[in-house]
Amino acid sequence: MKLIRRKKNRRKKIISSGINAEYGGGILKSGSKRPLKAESPSKHRKLEGEAPVRSGPKKAKLNMKALGGRFLDIIPKSDEVEVVRESAEVVDVEEDKTMVSNVKDSGNCIKDGVDQTFFDEFDYLFDGMRQGEPLSVRVLSVFNVTKNCFKQDFRTNIRKFNLLKTIFEELVGAESDAALSLCSCALFYTIALDDRQIDFSKPSLDLLVKILKSDEERIQKSVKPSKSFTTFRKRVNELFAAELKTAEFLDLTNITSDQLILELLIFLTVPTSQIDYKEEIRVCGALDYYINAIASILNRVDKGNRLTNENCQRFLRIERYLQLVENLTYMCSDNQNYTVNFKKKSVIRSLYKVLIATLSTIHSNKGSKIKLLNRSKNLDMVYDCMFGALRMMLNLTHGNEYTCTEIGNYSNMLTVVLEIVLFLPGVADPKHKLDCYTLGLGLLINLLGEVPQNRKIVTKCRFEDSPWFDACDDGVEDRAKSTLDLLVDTFLKFHNSSKELEKQTFSEAESLCLRDEEVVEVNGNGHVGGEELTKTGEPQKEEKVNTEQQAESKDEEISEEQVINGERGSKKNKDREMKKKDEEDKEKGEDDRDI
Repeated sequence: MKLIRRKKNRRKKIISSGINAEYGGGILKSGSKRPLKAESPSKHRKLEGEAPVRSGPKKAKLNMKALGGRFLDIIPKSDEVEVVRESAEVVDVEEDKTMVSNVKDSGNCIKDGVDQTFFDEFDYLFDGMRQGEPLSVRVLSVFNVTKNCFKQDFRTNIRKFNLLKTIFEELVGAESDAALSLCSCALFYTIALDDRQIDFSKPSLDLLVKILKSDEERIQKSVKPSKSFTTFRKRVNELFAAELKTAEFLDLTNITSDQLILELLIFLTVPTSQIDYKEEIRVCGALDYYINAIASILNRVDKGNRLTNENCQRFLRIERYLQLVENLTYMCSDNQNYTVNFKKKSVIRSLYKVLIATLSTIHSNKGSKIKLLNRSKNLDMVYDCMFGALRMMLNLTHGNEYTCTEIGNYSNMLTVVLEIVLFLPGVADPKHKLDCYTLGLGLLINLLGEVPQNRKIVTKCRFEDSPWFDACDDGVEDRAKSTLDLLVDTFLKFHNSSKELEKQTFSEAESLCLRDEEVVEVNGNGHVGGEELTKTGEPQKEEKVNTEQQAESKDEEISEEQVINGERGSKKNKDREMKKKDEEDKEKGEDDRDI
């Protein structure tokens, strides 16, 4: 028997193989199989006549089944624990450690740290954007936010924590200052790089239209730019030139708010955008502004049809405006009817002027051999402007009878479209011919298929005085032909050219097949085309071969012949056996029938 003493700040755990001896043993009655319930030590001491001891720490419950009904003596001393069997072992257990609940992982801690750094940086910048701050501080803070928005993580965090609404609310009234409006447009442009329409709600669109109108008023009043505007415009140009390596439609040397808002709205009004969103842009007044802008730029186009840089930049600007109007009217009947009826159908008049200006510019520069890269680029801008006008009219006339009648009834509109289809491809570059045919014919299909009156107008069209006959070098007889005859001639020309292409492709395919399949005609001596062939069909080399190599080749040929002869013999034997089996089966069948 062993005594185990209890030490301070430690507890003893007694482990026995299959037995848990606890404080207080079981007492068996005489003749009873099961032990009684364990009695407390104080009660046992009362039975013995000793003084009760105060209860110590809480003990575990007694497992009487593990004891197996054996009686364990109790030594009633305050500093000692009960006596256990000699086979029991004592193990010291360390104190329990303090456990903290809801502990975060290392990844969550890092994520919270990144979020906290973003909040600290954004709060520092956003405090300067508030409306109560000085104007110079607001402009600088907006520029710094724009600089950070070129980072993808910063933009995603702004959307993640719904901070765009707060930014737009603080930028209300930015149209009052030119520098603040420029930095605000730069911020909107960087946010729109992800092509998300949800970011720009109706208040933000209203702010963009107000900035456009205020800048137009400053230009009309010829207000001199302030020092802050010039400095921040220079900084914005440098920032965009460093971050945007490819900006096709932005002049990185002179960025304006008009350019930024135009490209921003083109991003937002892609063909996949919702119709309700396009109608909201129309309600805000953006469509009215750009329709008027097209008419104002057309008045500044050079009437001498010169292919200068300034004139071609105007054509490029018109093409971008037409692109936006095309996006807004795509599959949206309300916007289509609104654009046609805007200011007494001024859009149709503007489109007609665009076609006339581009055609006259191309006609006047058709004979000049363009060797310089700048002139070729300028001519491409003119073609792009004309194709933009055709695409816009295609959208307006798609399934809309009203717009088809209005465009067809405008003076000489159908004649100009027919000139693009019939005569312009003869002068245009190969890369522009396909667009001339597809866009022009598609527009004619829409105009003539919806309205019968337009068909009558087309039949009455004549091109006797057209300058395009001299450009295309056609005969005098073609001048007297009607429109239908000219259309039929173009169809037959394409039909014949397509047949010739099919013949060429078929002949090329045949030649390739003949090259791939080399037909070898072997004579008795093995000569084909002057070259000697081996039994495998390969030409012999003219080089000298050693006697050993010749002997090896002969052995290989003999072995190959033996193998071939063996295979042939085995095949013949198999065929003979199969024939015998068939004959035997037939004889058996006849015997069975006779029986």
